Amino acid sequence: MKNIITSLIILISLISCKDHKEALESFSIVRENQLLDNDTLTASNLFLMSQIENKAMTQPDKYAQIYSQSLEFHDKVTTLKNQLTEVITAIHDHIGETTDYSKMEDNLDNLLFNQDGTPAATGEKIIEALTDFNTTTQDQLFFYPVAEKIMKEHFTIATIKNLKGKEITYLDYHFKGYPAIATIAKITTLQNNALQTENQFLRELIENPEH
Repeated sequence: MKNIITSLIILISLISCKDHKEALESFSIVRENQLLDNDTLTASNLFLMSQIENKAMTQPDKYAQIYSQSLEFHDKVTTLKNQLTEVITAIHDHIGETTDYSKMEDNLDNLLFNQDGTPAATGEKIIEALTDFNTTTQDQLFFYPVAEKIMKEHFTIATIKNLKGKEITYLDYHFKGYPAIATIAKITTLQNNALQTENQFLRELIENPEH
């Protein structure tokens, strides 16, 4: 639901704005909201992990294994978040550090793509990070269908049909031609998606400790 609302905010803003600056500012609002939500999810995830840890101490036969799983999954989420933060840092290095979102309207095609359209090093880093997260979490999420659905929805790197019915790569579809602030907002949303996946996984672990 949050992603749908976010998409609607962006769409409405882009359609109704009288000038380009307002459209860019709408992306900054989305990112700031996502950062706040990321903080809330992080706190929630740490609380859930502490609950599992306490249960593991009092009922080790039942909860020790899922506590180990929670730590392992948390490490994977942390790795992904750090990798995506490195991409955001590379973007700021490319465009210059600025809090003026009106100066972040240029696209990042020359940072994310080579001249022949293939992914450049920074673009590859995005694909590798998302692919690794998908691959390394699939087995853990097998018995936890809601968390698995969230992960597959947001971290499956496959070709996508555009509005003209043409199949294009994931990177092209989500990042090509977009202003820098939109790309940063998208990457922040991916971090949020990872935290959502972790949150649901921890809840399902607590509810179904026998798997």
